[in-house]
Amino acid sequence: MTNCDHYSGGGILPRSANYVRVGGSGTAIGAVQLCKSSTSYYWGYVVFYSTLPAGNWGQAYLHRYRNGTHIAVYSCDTSPQGPPSGGNGWVRPGQTRCWTPKVYAPSTSDTFQVLGLRCASSHPSCSPSWYAWGYTAEVH
Repeated sequence: MTNCDHYSGGGILPRSANYVRVGGSGTAIGAVQLCKSSTSYYWGYVVFYSTLPAGNWGQAYLHRYRNGTHIAVYSCDTSPQGPPSGGNGWVRPGQTRCWTPKVYAPSTSDTFQVLGLRCASSHPSCSPSWYAWGYTAEVH
């Protein structure tokens, strides 16, 4: 699977990546990536190593910070008005990946972190428990 795969073209290699693990520390079932293009667009990407079964769903959440303060979160479901283009929607049963919108951030005061998540419940609920997750490092 291509790193930072996105319908409008791949980015550079991930700025940060981690595994999505059962219970957060168990078996790796996927990967989460913080991606950055050469033109200062950032997005989150999650890919699972096999298609999700019925009753499971996945998501990537791109968290944006400015000077250390959390200012926004974007998911694969997010479709902000105008540029950047939106995400491709949550990972449904039978699928393996999703990505968030690309967010423009040329300032070094903005940093990003991505949460990759897989839940064993009906979207968008993650109750009663999370199935698997992983975070990237917070970087610019």
